[in-house]
Amino acid sequence: MIEALDGEGIVGGDYVTDYKFNYQISIQLEDFHMCGGGIITNQYVLTAAHCVIDEKDRFTQSQLVIVAGTLESNSTDSSVVKVKIEQAFIPKYYKRVKPNSPGRDRTVGDIAVLKLKKGLGLEHNSKLGKLKLPPKVDGDFMTYENDVGTIAGFGIHHNWVKMGTDLENNKTIEVASGGDLRLKYAEVNIISQDECNNMFFKPILDTHICGTIKPRDPKNPEGICTGYSGGPLVYDGDTVI
Repeated sequence: MIEALDGEGIVGGDYVTDYKFNYQISIQLEDFHMCGGGIITNQYVLTAAHCVIDEKDRFTQSQLVIVAGTLESNSTDSSVVKVKIEQAFIPKYYKRVKPNSPGRDRTVGDIAVLKLKKGLGLEHNSKLGKLKLPPKVDGDFMTYENDVGTIAGFGIHHNWVKMGTDLENNKTIEVASGGDLRLKYAEVNIISQDECNNMFFKPILDTHICGTIKPRDPKNPEGICTGYSGGPLVYDGDTVI
């Protein structure tokens, strides 16, 4: 699986008005959105490892809930699906780099496959869908350089923080920041690793795919912000890359 660069929230972009991104999920704690992710099978979702793993690289967040089949992360509609996480699978080489870490390291292996406690019921809910995994070409993954992908998620642009209690570790933690609650999306220009190295201060690895939000208006810059970590970069509408 190709690693993605750290992804956060969309500044700009467009609101989603239908269920064309029905693979998109919200990972929540105490009913507040924390990260995004994508459905890959009826009982498994893909997200970023740092969304579900603690500072000791352990999955301890049994209180986390996957929310799917909605255009608003706080929707109370009866069709919204909520399922707890049973287990998290992350690469053995996963390395978390703390925000205040010195040097120019980048988090590697920041990907997780989550097994849910029960199936989502894809076959019975038209508001749910799943992503395909990327194909290999001549035994290797494609780079998708110069192609266009799509990102989606629940945007954050307000300046507040909610604190909660981690019951298993008996400590107070940040649960979530203020958000837009509504699903947004944006197109992404996938760029070469050379171009990416010139744009980012951290080294880019061969396993990274790098992209920039496709500009629509030079007077209104668009980009990413807090809250969309774990959301998939999708090619051709149905393939996570």
